[in-house]
Amino acid sequence: MSKPVKQIHLAAHFPGVNNSTVWSDPAAGSQIDFSSFTHFARTAERAKFDFLFLAEGLRLREQNGEIYDLDVVGRPDTFTVLSALAAVTDKLGLAGTVNSTFNEPYEVARQFASLDHLSAGRAAWNVVTSWDEFTGQNFRRGGYLAQEDRYERAKQFLAAAWELFDSWHGDEIVADKESGLFLAHPDPGGFDHHVREFDISGHFNVPRGPQGRPVVFQAGDSDEGREFAASAADAIFTRHGTFESGQAFYADVKGRLARYGRYPDELKILPGVTFALTAAATSTIRLGSGAVQLGHRTALSTVEEFGLLDALHPGRFDLGLGRSGGRAEAATPTPVPEHITPVVDGRTPNGLRIPRRFSVASLLRSPRFALHRKLLQQPGAESQAYDEQIADILALLAGTYATADGIEAHVVPGEGADLQVWILGSSAGISAQVAGASGLRFAANYHVSPATVLEAAGGYRAAFKPSAELDRPYVSVSADVVVAEDDATARELATGYGLWVRSIRGGEGAIPFPTPDEARAHRWSAADRELVADRTETQFVGPPGSVADRLEVLRDATGADELLVTTITHGHADRVRSYELLAEEWARRN
Repeated sequence: MSKPVKQIHLAAHFPGVNNSTVWSDPAAGSQIDFSSFTHFARTAERAKFDFLFLAEGLRLREQNGEIYDLDVVGRPDTFTVLSALAAVTDKLGLAGTVNSTFNEPYEVARQFASLDHLSAGRAAWNVVTSWDEFTGQNFRRGGYLAQEDRYERAKQFLAAAWELFDSWHGDEIVADKESGLFLAHPDPGGFDHHVREFDISGHFNVPRGPQGRPVVFQAGDSDEGREFAASAADAIFTRHGTFESGQAFYADVKGRLARYGRYPDELKILPGVTFALTAAATSTIRLGSGAVQLGHRTALSTVEEFGLLDALHPGRFDLGLGRSGGRAEAATPTPVPEHITPVVDGRTPNGLRIPRRFSVASLLRSPRFALHRKLLQQPGAESQAYDEQIADILALLAGTYATADGIEAHVVPGEGADLQVWILGSSAGISAQVAGASGLRFAANYHVSPATVLEAAGGYRAAFKPSAELDRPYVSVSADVVVAEDDATARELATGYGLWVRSIRGGEGAIPFPTPDEARAHRWSAADRELVADRTETQFVGPPGSVADRLEVLRDATGADELLVTTITHGHADRVRSYELLAEEWARRN
């Protein structure tokens, strides 16, 4: 029996003003205006997050006699915000942090039951305690509680709230207009709860909500907090800086569940993460894939994933589509163009090196390639024809997808996403043909298949038909470059390239990019050198001026509208420096 696939739960935390926000940025907006909450919640819902989470601040914090502004300050009331957000969202969970130290069970239970009704069953409660006397001074209770007393009060608080939630069973309201009977039972909501912290009795006046009880979270990392989560919470928030400490936390908390008669899966562990997305750190550069290999993917999953990215950063992403592991034949073949740039003795008229064609036959027969196919595709599954799959992706993005008998399908997120679609290809075959016939942008990869770059670009142009996206062909050509201040340094940095390519083409799998010394230690055979010759001969290595010269030759020979450069070195700093030097030289020329 196959093991079920685990699904990650995603929560979006609205942080207010603290060390994880950039409040001084002009585009940051307000941490208190409702428009900020609305934008945040709707973005999270479009992105298919499970819930939105609000922290709580019951006082303005101070340090050395001054208000500590980089903290939770100016926070509107949690229930007010969540209730308002219930009206502008449909499926997003609404989780609020509410203190058990300075509140009362009846009031909090009434508020959460009301929120559960208003949101149609989307309420969640992060139960916290408060440790400091400064907060206590804002409340009649005053002072503070010792840690063990805080969590004991929290347990009793939650137990009292549970009794209040469960005082209604859900069948009390009949509302029979014919008989005039409104309540099935004359005395609903009765409770009688007597413990050290809460001596209460009466009638709870909010009927049972859609969930019955809200989902319960806990955020304490202390021993008492972990024990409280194990006894009563549905999920616990955690934050650990290392994998090992996270594993230890997981094992510790899960190990406590049995003594409360609970199974390990009854408590979810939600680690806190801060995403530093390239899109969030930049403003103009386009980002994208190079490429999504459709032989192992469906049109639906591809559109959903990139629709999510576009929802977070509209209009910034390119969706590059490639073909790997799919059907070998084209569904609608098109002739290869007859007229492309001539090549004599391995050179174009302007000197671009076009090496002999590399055969992938031995690589396709390797056990590792067979393993990749097995792992990347469901048993017995057959890939959709590539041109049909591209057509489905375009239709799902446009919102026009329908089956032959007229059944429509709509993808959210995805439909209407502002994505720039590219087709990547290494020959004049199906990829170039589909890109041209669909009027899409085409990327030809000189850095992987330099022998076929001219026919790939030519095949695309021959098949091109104007579309709503493009009125003429648009080609990007890639190149592998290594740039340094002088030729010797650049060649030293590129020393490992041949050995790295050999590991891929030899069928053993890509090795970590070797250091120059590791590469020099390899004993090269004639067969090895032949295996990588087309790649090493066409890598552009040297100081900025000479590399830029060769890129201009590549551009002119292929008629490229733009160039895409990739650099790989053993040291990351060398790679970054290579990009910097080339960018400076290219800017000087253009």
